[in-house]
Amino acid sequence: ERQGIEVSIGVVMPDGSTQYQPTGVYYQYAGGWKTGENGLTMEWQLVDIIGLLTGRQYIPPTTLPTTLSGWATSLVSQLGVNFADSYIVDPNYADIALTVSSADEVTGKSCGDILMWICQASGTFARADNTTGKLAIEPLWSEGSKMTLDNMETYPVMKANDDLAAIIFTLPSGQYVVSGNSTASSATVSVQNPFITTQEQALKAARLILATYGGNQYETTGRGNPASEIGDVDTVWLDESGAVAGRRMTQTFSINNGVLQGCQSTLLQADGSFLFENRAVISASGSWTAPAGVT
Repeated sequence: ERQGIEVSIGVVMPDGSTQYQPTGVYYQYAGGWKTGENGLTMEWQLVDIIGLLTGRQYIPPTTLPTTLSGWATSLVSQLGVNFADSYIVDPNYADIALTVSSADEVTGKSCGDILMWICQASGTFARADNTTGKLAIEPLWSEGSKMTLDNMETYPVMKANDDLAAIIFTLPSGQYVVSGNSTASSATVSVQNPFITTQEQALKAARLILATYGGNQYETTGRGNPASEIGDVDTVWLDESGAVAGRRMTQTFSINNGVLQGCQSTLLQADGSFLFENRAVISASGSWTAPAGVT
């Protein structure tokens, strides 16, 4: 159990050689064996390092971490000494201060919840690094690949993405409500994150949350690209004359008769994050002029 297995997809090139693309390091999960009819069957589920962390209860150390990198170290250490160095944190974000009022705030919580909280509070994204299998915590990137019509079995399906009426934060000072992207929506999101204690922190988190609401979703079915990762911003051709860009949210790899085909993916072209970049608090009557370049 928890034996690391490197998984790659091999693509046959025009010259007959095979080019392998790593798709991550996965770990055997659960007991994996059963007996019956005088035989033994071994069958393992494979999960990445985030899958190992998700359901594991966090046991607080004597001294709680105070930075993003400190919390990353503490989380992977919950898996044992063999995982002590199994993390990567973007150096520009590693020293972001992240504190809770007491150990009670994280006692009895899952490592998955704490990982979500620290990313939410620091403006980062958690993933399993494809090459090393380590827990990677970094900001979302803006690069990806292109999906042409030749690489898709059918035209992409476009549909409306979910809207959000409001985000409700529970802060030490009380509830703080941030408007969503559509007041007509019937959905709201409640955030109780012990690492978010001020309105300024709540606003930063709200912008990231809104980045997944509004706009459109694109569902594609095609050959698949072993180099694609969740979080990539891909360009997708909708027809012979137009293309759009969206962030890859889900993907599957399907191999039929030795050929990668029928691979489904969902890309998100949300517009909620464009609602605000900065804010101005108007506390008195009179006229207000927006700064240069602001509309």
